Amino acid sequence: MEESKGYQLLVRKATVDLAMLLLEHRFPGEAVDSVKSALLNIDDSQKLKQLVVAAAKVPSLEAYAQLLTANKTL
Repeated sequence: MEESKGYQLLVRKATVDLAMLLLEHRFPGEAVDSVKSALLNIDDSQKLKQLVVAAAKVPSLEAYAQLLTANKTL
């Protein structure tokens, strides 16, 4: 069964919100909001999931931003 567009949008938003929460917790006071628009522009749900995991592991916000701009699978 195919998921509806509305459901897909809700899941995508929840995934982005989770990544943002992790980043805000790990890098308080940094410009975490600067990566949100890039996350919202990703349509690949698998890549978004990988970016959530990366948010928990990256050494810096700059390294995370580089992952976002790299056009590759993590």
